Amino acid sequence: MSNRTERAAFTEYLQLQQTFASCFTLSLITHDCRVPEVGNIYSLHLNKGMGVVLRTAQFRVAVNLDQRFEIAQAVGEEVAFNVQTIEYYFTVKDANTGTEIIAYHWHPTAVHKFPHLHLGAGAATGKLRAGLDKAHLPTGPVSIHEVILMLIRDFKVPAARPDAEAILERRT
Repeated sequence: MSNRTERAAFTEYLQLQQTFASCFTLSLITHDCRVPEVGNIYSLHLNKGMGVVLRTAQFRVAVNLDQRFEIAQAVGEEVAFNVQTIEYYFTVKDANTGTEIIAYHWHPTAVHKFPHLHLGAGAATGKLRAGLDKAHLPTGPVSIHEVILMLIRDFKVPAARPDAEAILERRT
C-alpha cells in the first residue's frame, strides 16, 4: 500500500509490525527512524535489539527480530511512498544454552545475497550432517509476521492475544 507522505508510510508500517509483535509478546518494536526520508536506511528491532525469551510447550526460546528498511517512492506514482525491507536477521535460539535453532537471513550486500535459512545445532535431536550448520539454504523472502506465525504454530509459543493467528494469516 502506498501513502501520500514518507511519514504516513513509515507510521503505517511500524503500526503493522507492532500489531504482529503483539501476537506473541508484550515487548515493543523499536526503531531508529526519527524523520522518515527517501534515501535513508533505518533499523527496526524487537525489544531494542535484545529480543525476547518465550516459553514453548517443551523449552524456552530466545527470539531476535532485526530488520533494516528504507522509505521508497512507489513505482509509477508521483507522490506516494512505501517501506521496503532491505535486510533482515530473524533468529531463534535455545534460551538455556544460547544454541541457535533456526535463523532466517537476508543481507544482499554480503557474500550470500539471497534470502536463506540456517539450521543451527539446536535444530537437531541428534547430530546435524557435517556442514549443514554452516549451509545457507535458499528461501524466498521471509517477513516478521511469518516468523511469528511459525513460532506460534510450530514451536507452540503461546499466542499473546486470542486473534493472533487470524491477524498473522491475513498477511500470508
